Amino acid sequence: MEGLTKVAVGHGFDTVKSRIQVYPGQYKGAIDCFLQIVRKEGALALYKGVTPPAVAWSAVDSVLLGSLHNYRLQLKTSRSFTEPVPHRDSSERRLTLLGHGIAGLFAGVTSAFVATPVELLKVKLQVQSQVKKSDRQFSGPIDCAKQVIRAQGIRGLWRGLAGSLAFRTNFFWLFLSIEALMRGSARLEGTRLEMSEGTANFLSGGLGSFAFWIMAIPSDNVKNRVFAAPLTSNTTVREVVRDIYSTAGVRGFFRGLAPSMLRAFPVNACAYFVYEGLLRTLGAEKIDLLLLFILFNYNVTIGSVNLLPSSRRRAVRMSSQGLNSLATIIKRSATLISNILFKPSTTLRLEAATSRLEDLAVTQSGGTLSFPEATAARPASTVITQRPTSPTPAALKAKSGSVSSEAAPDAVPASITAYDERIINGKLSVFLEQTKSLGQAKLEDQAKLVASLFQNTRSVLLCATACTKPSDSEFATLLGPIHATYNAVTKIKDENRSNREWSLHFQVVADGAGCVGWVQAPSNPAEAVKEQKEAAEFYANRVVNTYKEKDKKQADWARSYIALIEELRKYVLEYHKMGLMWNPKVKDRRPYALAAY
Repeated sequence: MEGLTKVAVGHGFDTVKSRIQVYPGQYKGAIDCFLQIVRKEGALALYKGVTPPAVAWSAVDSVLLGSLHNYRLQLKTSRSFTEPVPHRDSSERRLTLLGHGIAGLFAGVTSAFVATPVELLKVKLQVQSQVKKSDRQFSGPIDCAKQVIRAQGIRGLWRGLAGSLAFRTNFFWLFLSIEALMRGSARLEGTRLEMSEGTANFLSGGLGSFAFWIMAIPSDNVKNRVFAAPLTSNTTVREVVRDIYSTAGVRGFFRGLAPSMLRAFPVNACAYFVYEGLLRTLGAEKIDLLLLFILFNYNVTIGSVNLLPSSRRRAVRMSSQGLNSLATIIKRSATLISNILFKPSTTLRLEAATSRLEDLAVTQSGGTLSFPEATAARPASTVITQRPTSPTPAALKAKSGSVSSEAAPDAVPASITAYDERIINGKLSVFLEQTKSLGQAKLEDQAKLVASLFQNTRSVLLCATACTKPSDSEFATLLGPIHATYNAVTKIKDENRSNREWSLHFQVVADGAGCVGWVQAPSNPAEAVKEQKEAAEFYANRVVNTYKEKDKKQADWARSYIALIEELRKYVLEYHKMGLMWNPKVKDRRPYALAAY
């Protein structure tokens, strides 16, 4: 869907660019080329050659993004291409900007072998200026491919590969620029210039594409001239370079830059429009623009679970049940912890996005972040029977058994006291009371599971104040009960989809429950909580609008849940702005095991 939108909006610009490059001197500029095409051949002529990219771009981008991920994994094993993450534990490292660029370069080279035949057919069809179809050399992409193979053999489809390789090495600048821009936008947090994650993603993607085209347009000129050469010609890249330089000088290599730059932002803008429209139509939560791009182009399957990219390592939102609808894929993939492919944390920042599959790769090799099987919802009699109120670790032990008396500190840390006052005994208490007042037993069970999620998150926070940061595998084990409890929350929602009166309420709770996943966010966890809040608000607003006149209690209930998540966001922003803070002192974490679901 998104790929087709990009082709629909951007192909006209691409046709103008190709004509200017292949027929130098025939047009005064991009506008003149556009007008001549429309006047002489009709507006639809702008879409000549549209079929090859419309059909094959998904495969090309899948190769690009899949190889990008693997190259990043390889580069992250070298300290030469990594650096410590600012304001985090010194053991945490991320790819340098150079590392992102090199991974993009290698990914571009890899994808060139798939992209070359597609671009060759596209260009040959684009530059046919004959008005009558009978006058054209090629009647369509299939006929074009047949003629190329007949004249040059199967290898003819890869004629111009050298130019394509040179062009695609410029993905170095694209991925380096996007990462640099995202890091720059992160520095604006807390200032008047702070922007939302989606806006930062959108602007970084657009500006990054500018950097790409400025660097790539010379090789694009050469590549397209080779692709457009007659079938009987043996035109080489070297010959084209000499011809361009001898006739137009250095400026000749920058033909078509204007339509390329004009194309960059409209394509991203329309992709973003489709993204928003699809999510609203399907009732899905917000996910990053880049996530949408991959969502329709990449699917990684492990066992019986389809794992799709997410914009942030924020919550465990996926049971081990298969996914069989696009809406379900979008909803659940947006909340995975250990999967990516080119995406999102939520930032367009490619490393944050790729951290999903990086974690997933470790899991496959016997490492971290495994997802427990979703279990049947616990009967009401065994669900937590009263809201959590205890503000101390000792009291928490009495309720959940999560903290031993030996491990309990003498003084409760300020961050834990604030969590108890503002969350456990504050907004969570209000939400539980509001839920009880509605008199819906299943919804009350779901709310109690949410209370368990917040209580177990408290245990994680308490552990962090006393212990050094665990390894990925140890952390995954520590969070096991949270994973299982979250699965139970979503299971209640799924089991009650047919309940027309209450299905929205179950959806609200399930969509917001992932907010506790902020403890795994690699950076900016408050933004992760905000995204979950926005996801819950989509249906919460529908509850408010539906019941604000006829049943004020239900509207108040929806507002209390959103208020709970918002309070958590403020708490995280105040105490864990850069991520969950761990005590540098080594201490046994076993006494802090969470309450089992």
